[in-house]
Amino acid sequence: MSASLGWVIPPTTPQTCQQTSAPDNLGDIRYTASHPNEGAKLMSVYKMIEIVGTSPESWDKAAAVAVERAGSTLRDLRVAEVTDQDVVIENGKISLYRTKLKISFKFEDG
Repeated sequence: MSASLGWVIPPTTPQTCQQTSAPDNLGDIRYTASHPNEGAKLMSVYKMIEIVGTSPESWDKAAAVAVERAGSTLRDLRVAEVTDQDVVIENGKISLYRTKLKISFKFEDG
């Protein structure tokens, strides 16, 4: 289930979701979830961004470079999805492999 503008609410056990705030100026909405056996609690929220890694060797290495770089500045990386791959051609030969990824990390308040 996705909210607006790239915020992702991961699937969880059976529960009831209830919107707890109106969209802010970015369109973000908060939800609470309650499990039939538990009180209401805030569900995890993940932010998704797109990044591009490059490598002169391969698409795999380009993806690894992108994830490693993102991991050096973002905390709690969760999932990366390859969305596109291309190459740069110079003088009739591949000079650079480029891998575009959507990567998610846990959103933290404060």
